[in-house]
Amino acid sequence: MTALALNKVIHLLEGSGINAQLIKRVPGEVNTASDQFSSSRLMVYADGGWRVATISVAARSGAYRVEPARTGRDNEELPDRVEMVPVHRPARVALLVAANEGRA
Repeated sequence: MTALALNKVIHLLEGSGINAQLIKRVPGEVNTASDQFSSSRLMVYADGGWRVATISVAARSGAYRVEPARTGRDNEELPDRVEMVPVHRPARVALLVAANEGRA
C-alpha cells in the first residue's frame, strides 16, 4: 500500500511539473519514534536542488505524513511543518507540496 499511495502522489506532482523522487531508504536516518512511518520516502526538490517536502505513509493508519520544508529570512533551515492527510486524498498532498514550492 505504501508504494501505491506514494506513486499516486508522484503522478499528480509530475503532472504539475514538480520533480519528485521516491527514496527507498533515507541515508543517515535513524529509526526512532517515527518507526510507525514507512521507510520509503517521497522527496520533492525545487529545480535549484532545495528540498521542498518529504512525504511518507503511516504504516497503521495509511495517512500521508507531509513535511513541507521551511526556511527563515536568511535562508536558514527551520524545523519542518508536519501535516497528516488521509490516504484517500493524494490530491491534497500534491496541493500542499505545490503551495510550498510556490506553484499553487
